[in-house]
Amino acid sequence: MKNFLLTKKNLVILLILNVLSGICFINFILIKEGVKVFLEVVPMTYICWSYCVIIYGMHFVLQKKHHIQESIPYGDVLQYSRFRIFTNSFFDAATYAIASSSGFALIKGLFLQLFYQIKYFEFFNEFDLATMLIVMIYLVYFSIMAMVKTTIEVLTIGSNRVETPEPIR
Repeated sequence: MKNFLLTKKNLVILLILNVLSGICFINFILIKEGVKVFLEVVPMTYICWSYCVIIYGMHFVLQKKHHIQESIPYGDVLQYSRFRIFTNSFFDAATYAIASSSGFALIKGLFLQLFYQIKYFEFFNEFDLATMLIVMIYLVYFSIMAMVKTTIEVLTIGSNRVETPEPIR
């Protein structure tokens, strides 16, 4: 285990986090109202599904085009690889759209029940609700990071960059 060194960078990050936590503590009610408005007004289900369909559709088209340019057809092998590209894109789009949209819906219900006593989940205590909220935030975070990775991949497909692998140390 490496020793933690208190460098200038770490000190600045620690100071920024302390200032942000102080601002959040002082303005908790205002922040809570802002999150409530965001969760109630923004149609996250439609945004998640639309973004996933668009980005994974583009991923399928660009990946298929890029793959065909690099491939030598060997009968059914090329057909299989085209189908694999389609199924990967289709199931990724469906998986991340479902995970992120249902995650946002559960976060909305959990947030409103924990902070505004609006009953969405009647038979759970506060600890269970807080645990579910943490898990749903992680699920949404994981889905968003996968979508960002795919977006970056879509933007760089076919570029002339040559990536060199790093050696294992």
